[in-house]
Order: sequence, then C-alpha cells, then structure tokens
Amino acid sequence: MRVKAATTAFLWRFKTSFFKAAYGRYSNNTEYSKNYLQTDKGPFRNRLIDLLDHSGQPGSQVPITIKWPGGELETKFSVKNQGTDTRGEIYITDGTSLATKRVTEPFVPGDVTDLSKALVGDPKLPTPGDANNLLQSIEQLGEKPWFMLVALEGEYRVLHARMFLENPPAGREHLGLDRQPSEIQEAVRSAGSSDDRFLVELGVPLRAEKIISQVQDAFDRSPNVLLVGPPGCGKSVALEDLMALYQESAWFDQDASAPWAPNSRKVFETAFHPGLAYENFVAGLTPAAGPGITLEVRSGPLLNMAQWCRGEGREGLLVIDEFNRGPAASIFGDALVLLDKGKRAGVNGSRAGISQPHSDHDIVVPPEFSSDGSSGELVPKRFALPAGLRILGAFNSSDRSVAPLDAALLRRFAIVRVGADAEVLASHLGFVLFDAADIAYQSKDVSQWTAEDVRRLTVHLLISLNDRVRAILGEDHELGHALLWEVPADASLEETVAILAAEFEEKVVGRLRLTLRDKDEQLAVILNAPELGSAQSDCVAEWLDEDSRVGRLVGPRLRIHNLKEEPASEQIKRLLSVVLPD
Repeated sequence: MRVKAATTAFLWRFKTSFFKAAYGRYSNNTEYSKNYLQTDKGPFRNRLIDLLDHSGQPGSQVPITIKWPGGELETKFSVKNQGTDTRGEIYITDGTSLATKRVTEPFVPGDVTDLSKALVGDPKLPTPGDANNLLQSIEQLGEKPWFMLVALEGEYRVLHARMFLENPPAGREHLGLDRQPSEIQEAVRSAGSSDDRFLVELGVPLRAEKIISQVQDAFDRSPNVLLVGPPGCGKSVALEDLMALYQESAWFDQDASAPWAPNSRKVFETAFHPGLAYENFVAGLTPAAGPGITLEVRSGPLLNMAQWCRGEGREGLLVIDEFNRGPAASIFGDALVLLDKGKRAGVNGSRAGISQPHSDHDIVVPPEFSSDGSSGELVPKRFALPAGLRILGAFNSSDRSVAPLDAALLRRFAIVRVGADAEVLASHLGFVLFDAADIAYQSKDVSQWTAEDVRRLTVHLLISLNDRVRAILGEDHELGHALLWEVPADASLEETVAILAAEFEEKVVGRLRLTLRDKDEQLAVILNAPELGSAQSDCVAEWLDEDSRVGRLVGPRLRIHNLKEEPASEQIKRLLSVVLPD
C-alpha cells in the first residue's frame, strides 16, 4: 500500500463526449476523433495550469503522467488557442486508432468480473455503432459514473485516474460515491443537471509551506527531525500545519481501485519541561486505583504511540515542543537506542529492541492507542519502535537557559534550521516579487510616502536588523518575521505607520533590550545609532552625554525614543534611520 495525501481532485460527469474521448479512436470517424477531457476557461483550468507548471500560454503544452494501479500513460496537458476558446485539454489516450491506442484504463469499460472497473462492456468493439450502443446501455443503467483525476502531495506533473458511481450496483459498492471524501460527495450531490466538471480542493491549507516541505524532505531520510531556530520564525505554525496535514488530509492509496484509505494516522502532541522524566514519557510506576496500596506501570506518550503504530499500515507523529526545556536524553532513557532508522522494527530485518520497563509488571495501553482497537492490550515484554512512528521536536535556538542537548541524542535526529524569512514577510505584505535592492522610495520626501513605501520599509527593517544581529550575536538570535507580522497589507498610510511603529517598539526593541541588557554598545550598532556627539537627528536611538556626577562610573548611556508618541512623519524618519547606511 502506497498512501499519500491528496491535494486536488478534478471531476468530469460521464457524458457522450467524455465517453468517446476515453474509449479511443476509430479510423476515418469524426464521432470518435477526440482523445482528451476538456476543462473550462476558469478556475478548473487555472488550477491545472498552476498544478502542472504550465505557462498558461494558449497553444502551449506540457508533458504529464497519468497513473492507475498497474499502469501509467505518458501524455500531455495543453491550452487551446482557437480565438476566444482557451480551454484546457488533458489527453487520456494515445494512438491514432482503436487498434493501436494506449488508454487510461480506469476510464474504459471492462469485463464484469473485473471489480476495478466502474463501467462494464467490451473496450474494443469493432464499429462506432457498437460503441454507441454500449454508451446507451451504460446511460440506461442509471449508475451515474464520474471520471476523476487526483493530484497527490509532492508529485510533479502526475495525475491519478479513477472512476466512481453515484449509484453503484451490487458488487461494486467499493466504487460508490459514499466511499469518496466528503468534499467530493458534497460537490457531486450539489451538482445541477448542466454541471459536468468540478474542481475539488482536498488539501489542508498550509501557512508554513516552505518549512513543511523541508521537514517532509528530512523525514524521507530520518524518522526523527528537530525543528530549530529563533522565536518568531514560523516553527509553531509549521507544527500546527503538520499536525493538521496528518489528521485531516484525504489519504489516497495508489495501488487500489477504491483509493481512499481510512485515516490510519495519529498525532500526539506534548512538550518537555524540567520536571519531566522517563517515567512520564516512556513508562513508570504509579499507584493503581482500588483499595490498598498497589502499583501499576503506566505507559507514556512514546510507548503509547509505538504501540498504536504496530497496527498494519499505520503511521504516527509524536510532536515534542520545547524539546530542550527538559533533560531530553534522560527523558528518552534506554529508548534512545531505538530511535535510529536502521533499528526501527521491520527495517532491514532489524532485531533491535529493549526490555519493557518494569518487566515484572504488565503494561496495558489505553484503548485509543491499541494496535487493533481492542481494550486491555499489553505492551510486548521486549519492544522496538515501529518504522511508522515519526518524532518531530522543536525548540528555540536562542534559549540559553537550558543545558545543551546530548550529542548521542542529536546524532539520531535530522536537524532542520528555520530562520527569519524576509520573503515570507514580503509576501504577507502583498509583494509578489520583492526586490531587496529596490530602495528608491527611501530618497523620497516623507510627505510623499505611501502605505506601500511603509510596507517596503518593514521588510528592509527586518533585513537590516538581522544583518547586524547575525554579525554581533549569531544567527540563533535573529529577529523572526513574525515580530512584524501585524503590519497590515491593505491599510491607510497612517494606520500602517502607526502599527509598524508599535510593533517595532514593543516587539523588536523590547526583545533586543532584554537580550542585550547592559550592552548599550551592541544595541546601538544594531539600531544604527549615530556616534556620540554626532549632529545626526531623527534616529531611533542616540547617545546621551555623560552625567558629570556619574559619568566616570558608567559612561554614556543609550536613549531609545518612544516612537508611539510621535507623529507619523517623525516615526517614518526614525525607522528609516535604522536601514540607511551609516
């Protein structure tokens, strides 16, 4: 079973033109001359253009692959160039005649004993008239077939072909509409008599797509991944998205004619903290309910998720936030040796395992973690971590209040570093393509500034500040793009400036002051403050002259202006001083 998350389904109602396109071509016959499924000129076509990486240019085409259980067809997607007709075309057969065609097998009739087929009949009838009679008989059955092409997560220019029936006959219930995802069922049941094409989005909306792609790529090589980076760079959002992806996706089995697999994935989220121990995370003795004083072994998240993943076809995601807040190596204990990919149960004949903690007691997992859905299931006396269990940890790299992570633990994890991303912030602020070298707006008189100029300044603030932060403190202390996330993309100039000034003062300067307590020289460099005695004004920060009474003891001190109390023009000038060259 090869299961992936589906992102999009394209549906065509069974009708004459689509049947003839799928059935194939008869020589010198105009009825059976087309061999493509046609789209509209709107969202349906545009989604295919985006998904298949097509230019959208009329008359152009790209190669695609259509797959189904046991077969595939190398074919193409094109956009028509016939005056105002710019509909899309997905070619579903190849060859110039019925005798030589290569077809998208799920779309053509087959033998009644072939339960992978939605349509029953001879796929190679000798004449167009015979094929028309077959078409008529299929329509009279009232089974209401639909053609379907599905795109899966992480595949490039690949579509998976299936058919389903609104009213399946006995023996073909597995191809029924009620076996499709709820989004497809809703689209079909709401269809009017003239609606013959539907675009159905199945994927979970992702906000941290770039980070998720990095994590998924790392999971291809390691079952354990650590997401590491400064605060405000999207780690928490990525964790939420990944958990939703696991729990809410429509899962598609590439090897099954009835492809929609039950959601055989479970997510468990926890966090490490200084008080957490092996007994809480793996297994430990705890007082049992009932009269008298007796002890039982209670399984923790690691053991529970491992037991659940022992079920066939199951995958689990154990998410551990604040990974460095507790003594991680001690929390994993002897289970640490089971983390390696090569030691997971069933991988390359691995026999790795450890004895069950407190082996003189039985460990009963909670029913919701049972490998077969039963209650009272026991953990094996010798256990290993299944290959289907993935562990995703996350922590802030700037956190210096905890001890460094154990080297033996770290080498068992793939590490995905997440940094501040100015492009993500620029996109959020409405810039499709942000050119960091475009600084022409900075020379404009402040009275001529627009809200767009302030949004550009927002992105340049993040870039300039982080250039200096990395040079002075290192990349672990970068300022995350989330610190400026509340700056609006569609507000007036006055509102945009006011929010930027507030976010800068409260989140950026506030964080820098806490990080650089009593280190005015470093803070001054990061904020681009002028030298002591400089005539430069309109800066965010400036040096105060020494107080003659204490100057010899403490020296000059840095003063940071309260931007929120100043007019918009002054706010712009002061913020602009942070990004301008010295």
